Amino acid sequence: MGKIGPLRNPERERARKDFAGRLRSGSDARRMNVMSGNFIKEDLRIVKTRKSLLNAIEALLERRSFKHVTVNDLCEEALLSRAAFYTHFKDKYDLLDFWLTTVFEEIASGNDILQNITNSIVYNNYVLIRNLIDGVDDETLGLVRKFGLSLFDKAFGKTKKDRDDPNYRVLSNFCVGGCLELMLWQVKNAYPADFRKTKKYFQDLSRTVIEWSKPV
Repeated sequence: MGKIGPLRNPERERARKDFAGRLRSGSDARRMNVMSGNFIKEDLRIVKTRKSLLNAIEALLERRSFKHVTVNDLCEEALLSRAAFYTHFKDKYDLLDFWLTTVFEEIASGNDILQNITNSIVYNNYVLIRNLIDGVDDETLGLVRKFGLSLFDKAFGKTKKDRDDPNYRVLSNFCVGGCLELMLWQVKNAYPADFRKTKKYFQDLSRTVIEWSKPV
């Protein structure tokens, strides 16, 4: 996954769009006076606050399991109040979902997504992966699975028609489920497999999936 670092322009634009959508739904109207022209100022505050929380969750995942991370921990790490946290996220899982989305955007932005996936998830960030899925609960596992399926779609689901094909969905769930089981097995057994070999296995699997996904 790597360090997310400062929010880049696409992420900033995403924050703006997300905020605009929530504003249209009325959920944020009580926190600002749109008619006063404060939209941009408030929008930049949102970007800054979310950036702080993104950095906080990644920093904490380098030190402990996600199951042991609390909202108080996130607020202390980001130097924010609990009120500020709950203004933007309903709980730590909501923040995790947002963090995984930004990681997905970072991985998917490169030219070689398979290489990015291999380097970012399988090889370079095993501590983050370990702490994310160590003692994983159903909600966290669901978010990680959604993240994996999004990466799979980006790599192999070239069109909406591809992604809506039941056979493609069988393949995507099979591959993502297998990768998740592998990671859980690695964590449970204190990483018995060499990560360099795991990287090669993942690359071989990716090549096999490419062959499977070609039209018959």
